[in-house]
Amino acid sequence: MKPLEGRDMGKSEEVLKAANIDEEAEGANSHIVPLTWVGFSFVIGFVKAVRKFTSPRAQRKRLVNKNAFLLKSIDKLFLKGRNEVNNAVL
Repeated sequence: MKPLEGRDMGKSEEVLKAANIDEEAEGANSHIVPLTWVGFSFVIGFVKAVRKFTSPRAQRKRLVNKNAFLLKSIDKLFLKGRNEVNNAVL
C-alpha cells in the first residue's frame, strides 16, 4: 500500500517514523554505557591498588622484609667467621 502524495501521515505512520528515529539514536550511543562502565571500573581498581600499596600494613611489611634480608646477610657474614666481621665489611 503506497501512501498517496500530498496526504497527511496518519498517527500510526508518525509513530513508526518516530520509533525509527529513536532506534537510530540509540544505536549511535550504545557504546557509551559500556565504555563508561569500563572507565569507572579502571579508576576504582587503580585507586584501590594505590591505597593498598601505600597502606600502613604494606609499609610495615616492606620494612619487615628489608630487615629480614639484612639479618640473613649478617648471618652469612658470621658463618664465614666472627673475626672477619668488621666495620669495613658491614
